[in-house]
Amino acid sequence: MLGRLFKYDMKSTSSILAPVSALALLVAMLATVSLKVLVKLGDNPKAAALNVTMTTIFVLSILSIIVYAVVCWVVQLYHFYKGLYTDEGYLTFTLPVKCWQILLSKLLCAVLWMIISFAVIALCAAVIILFGSGDGVVNLDWVPSLQDALNALKSLKVSYIRMIITAVLSLLISTVCGFSVFFLSITVGAIISKKHKVLAGIGTYYGINLILSTINSLLSVLVGGSTANKVVEDNPALDTASGAFGILFSAIDEANILGLIVNTTVAVLAFFICNYLMKNKLNLA
Repeated sequence: MLGRLFKYDMKSTSSILAPVSALALLVAMLATVSLKVLVKLGDNPKAAALNVTMTTIFVLSILSIIVYAVVCWVVQLYHFYKGLYTDEGYLTFTLPVKCWQILLSKLLCAVLWMIISFAVIALCAAVIILFGSGDGVVNLDWVPSLQDALNALKSLKVSYIRMIITAVLSLLISTVCGFSVFFLSITVGAIISKKHKVLAGIGTYYGINLILSTINSLLSVLVGGSTANKVVEDNPALDTASGAFGILFSAIDEANILGLIVNTTVAVLAFFICNYLMKNKLNLA
């Protein structure tokens, strides 16, 4: 039954997000063309009007791609709210399934679509950088700089492979955590307010987020300080610049690991609390 729920949730959200994703890719192509024209024009004073037009198109295209990421979040949150806490919720809760299955289905759908949106945005960025910038058809000028950065990390005893893996996992878990907290906030809002569920949910989210931000800040300061000391002790001969980069990247690595632990804990707690409230405290009457 979980599979059927997930299939329905994906079908419902895909009707909006699939064409929006395709539109984002088309916008990226438009941004690529406008950037390529700007590169070709350079500082030509005779093409000032065209320069302004292309700049405007490029900026609006980039803003549109950013808005696309926001739209993906909003659609998933609205799908959750509409399916559970509006008139449609009466039908949803009469289905022969458990609350945790309904919640898990919507969470998996939301996370999968965010992964798709990240991939779309990454593809948009790659197209713009590779084909929009530089004088040639394909711009590979950034490859040597990337190699130098990786060599610098290696010399500073920073495992960039581990850092990349933990960064990807951290992004995935933080997405799961974000939706879990949002779903919990919407559920609490629906319980404490019958007439203003959305406003109550927003207020609940900011309250929870304030507490979590405070905890994360305290932990980051504690871990960040110990990480900096460790890098300096392991690399006593570092000059000022390389030492700063070593401390920075090591701190980022430690922050990702810390984020994995904290976000996993928060996501699990939020999921189980939300499931408990949906099962025992929710009253749609």
